[in-house]
Parts: sequence; structure tokens; C-alpha cells
Amino acid sequence: MESRRVTGTEPGGSPSRSTATTLTDQDFKEGAVRLVRETGRPIAQIAKDLGINPGTLANWVALDRQAKDGNGRLGEDERIELARLRRENAELAMERDDAPMFVKRRGGVISGHFPAR
Repeated sequence: MESRRVTGTEPGGSPSRSTATTLTDQDFKEGAVRLVRETGRPIAQIAKDLGINPGTLANWVALDRQAKDGNGRLGEDERIELARLRRENAELAMERDDAPMFVKRRGGVISGHFPAR
């Protein structure tokens, strides 16, 4: 893929016609999103390097993630895994809350509450 860089503005800071065309170019969008995905660099830095608004690039990345992840709903396997993890979490919370408290003091272990001062 040919590297493209968005440059050029009209007087007054608004993008020139060629810049606006480049911003909507599908190859450019895909390349920018690929940079975010594959390099792990911050969106803001990549957007600055490409000369585009960070919010625009963030939107492109979000749309790409949605397209890859499907409709955002959990599949059957994921629902089963989530139910299992919730049960396990509840069991661990009960064990934690029901377990006696132990406090180390002068080399020994005292169970129960902290001693009164």
C-alpha cells in the first residue's frame, strides 16, 4: 500500500479539497487503523503523524473493532464462560467474607478481631 500523508490547508485553516478527499479514502482509513492495531502506538500520536484529527482516527478504530467483533453480543460459549466466572466470583467472595481474620502479632497468630488499645 502506498503511504499517504494528509497535508495542505486552505487559508484560514480549513482542509483543502484534496485533503478532504484523502480523509475519506478507504485505503487511507484502513492503513491508519492498521497502524493503531499493529504498532500499539497511541491514537493521538498516529493521528498527529498522519495529520488527521485524533477523534476521527478513534472513530475509525472503533468502527473497525465493531466490524471485527460482530454485533457486540456474546456468543453461546461466551455466555457459558461468563456464567461460570460469575459463580466462581460469588464463591470466592463468600469464602473471603466467611474466613476468620488472622493477625500476626509478636511471632504468633491471633484469630478474631484486632485487640483493643
